[in-house]
Amino acid sequence: PVPDGPWEYYSRIAEGAQHPVQARQPRGGGKEEVLLDVEAMAQGHAFFRVGAARHSGDHRLFAWAEDAQGSEVYRIRVRDIASGAEAGPAVESATGSFTFSPCSRFLFWVFRDDNGRPRRVMRRRVGGTEDVLVYEELDEGFFVNVGVTQSRAWITIECGNQETNEAWVVPAADPEAPPRVLARRDPGVRYDFEHWDGALVVRTN
Repeated sequence: PVPDGPWEYYSRIAEGAQHPVQARQPRGGGKEEVLLDVEAMAQGHAFFRVGAARHSGDHRLFAWAEDAQGSEVYRIRVRDIASGAEAGPAVESATGSFTFSPCSRFLFWVFRDDNGRPRRVMRRRVGGTEDVLVYEELDEGFFVNVGVTQSRAWITIECGNQETNEAWVVPAADPEAPPRVLARRDPGVRYDFEHWDGALVVRTN
């Protein structure tokens, strides 16, 4: 289990099952709370896969990206854990890459175009329907994904190919702010980074 606040989050798979159960329990032990039973959801489908699955920072919401066709075109759904009701309509035409903003008010996700390329990062208020463009990658050879730093101080946008990459950041304290580039792309240079001790620490080739 991965501890986070008052909860421990984990996945488990039953003997004979082909898909996991996503669950949590009170930190230090207690009654299990099932967040997503993927095995049950897969029944009746010739193909079913859950990509990323995330809980919100306030522990009220659980979101997952599902592919029910095998086409790698994902639908992202958000559920209110307490009521079991879905929080707004599903996000369509997505990749499996998404993240909650640390404040739990927004979902950042990656749009998949007609050529199957992850090219746009979008932002949607949880429970809403309007998708706002945050970042668009114009280089057809670059792929895009989103995440957050371990400190939850920054929302991250990373784009690149096998030889070159570039990263952008959005302050978690202001998730509607435009992204800022961390270091401009330089052919042949790859880097990653993490927020540690008040600084962004960069590792590069």
